[in-house]
Amino acid sequence: MKTLILVAVAVITLGILNPPSQSSTQSSEEQEKPEIAKRVRKYLDDNFTEKSGGYVPTWYKNIIGVSVRGKAVIAKTDLSSTLENDHAAEGVCKGVSGFVFGIENRSLDLNNVQVHGRDGQVLINRKGIGEQCVPARREGKTGSVAERLRLMDLPETSRLLPLTLGALVVLFAVIAVKVGRRRDSQRQAALALVAAELGMGFTPEDNALLSQFGGFAFYPHRNWSQATSVMRGTIRGTPVVLFDYYVTWGGLGSDIKTVRLTVAAFDLASKPLPVFEAQGGQNNWVIRLLGRNSGDKVIDFPDDPDFTRGFCVTGDDAQTVRRLLGPDARSSLTRRTDWRFRSNGRWLLMCPHKRPKPGDYRAFVEKASEVMLVMTGARV
Repeated sequence: MKTLILVAVAVITLGILNPPSQSSTQSSEEQEKPEIAKRVRKYLDDNFTEKSGGYVPTWYKNIIGVSVRGKAVIAKTDLSSTLENDHAAEGVCKGVSGFVFGIENRSLDLNNVQVHGRDGQVLINRKGIGEQCVPARREGKTGSVAERLRLMDLPETSRLLPLTLGALVVLFAVIAVKVGRRRDSQRQAALALVAAELGMGFTPEDNALLSQFGGFAFYPHRNWSQATSVMRGTIRGTPVVLFDYYVTWGGLGSDIKTVRLTVAAFDLASKPLPVFEAQGGQNNWVIRLLGRNSGDKVIDFPDDPDFTRGFCVTGDDAQTVRRLLGPDARSSLTRRTDWRFRSNGRWLLMCPHKRPKPGDYRAFVEKASEVMLVMTGARV
């Protein structure tokens, strides 16, 4: 027994006196991986240039080069750390994240996305799939409560209460985030099984997907947006992408808004539809008035006043949209007044106002495919 103790002490002592060489660890962690860097560049070229046949984002031209160091993919750009360049830097981060966090690339053991500026500064450092593409200069800027209390020159006892309340708010926020992430992970695991049942491929997250729809699905991604639980396959002979869509925008506190949707996107590249958008639940005259004053071209259907009252339809070519939304199509949409529909020409997207539960996902897919068949049948 004494011998074992002496051996243990000797091992610990040697470990203290001779710690692992930091230089060797650092060299392995920062090892350059040019072959993976080439794959990342090819992924970006295939998905965000004219060869992809879809939307070409403006941020793509800001990328100077791509390198892979250890577990980090580094995108070198010509951007500077300014408010005007935040949107472009976020776009680069999200585009690269589509490769890094794609399920098909898990074997590469990548978990970090960095966007560097023209002077070498780190504009964004996304450390893992659970983080967002937030500019580094905005990280941690939640406001200095202590400094504001100091300037108010309040008594010490008066300062404790706001600080305590602030700590409670932070605590509840952390708990809410953890609970939300747990629910999201449970939903994602359930939807992976649904994808297998439907015979479709499944990717936990693919933010590069959003660029195919003009950068967003139904809401502009001003701050953060994500496409998760992405399923790809074919339904009724038509290529389709199904995914959960999160978008958050606004300022701080109560000004922040988050929308969670489930979207069905049908690829109709061979015979595109006219550009239009139709949203149900528009019986409220105030909402319709706001829609008319928003600058969009609102399309009425004189021969179907009930549909006109129930849906707000906008589009570039009223006559073509009216032909597309004939009696059969309008009847199909009327049975889905809590849905929203959008076509950018190639893609027909649709989503209900409330996300379907995993157990209701098959019914959601069936309803979406029925609308697609009606609209493609009415196509002129």
